[in-house]
Amino acid sequence: MNYIFAGSVPSDIHCAKEFVNLATRSLHSLIYDEEVSFDIKLIIQELLMNGVVHGNGLNRDKYVSLGIDYSSHCLRIQVQDEGPGIDVEEDCGTNMKCNGRGLQIVRALSDGVQLNGNEIIVIKTI
Repeated sequence: MNYIFAGSVPSDIHCAKEFVNLATRSLHSLIYDEEVSFDIKLIIQELLMNGVVHGNGLNRDKYVSLGIDYSSHCLRIQVQDEGPGIDVEEDCGTNMKCNGRGLQIVRALSDGVQLNGNEIIVIKTI
């Protein structure tokens, strides 16, 4: 079964939390494992919050977009903000005291992560 979600949210923490719930609610009918569902929700939440806080600087005039594509047991999550982007190695490296902990969580829960400036694509096999 295929599933596609696409949408965007203003850079407001409250709006982003509601948006995460909206985006993940219908995935529950496709993914029955509660632990996997929790991991997916955490991945999406971390990515959106990074975009809202770090990418767009909580500027409500800027948006964070989310795309979810699920087919053949493969989930592809794409998040893009309107910020300048991040060079994780330059900004964080392996220093867990920096603001890169959310990305470390996403990497740990995913099968692949690709950063392209202000866009991140995450792959998770279900």
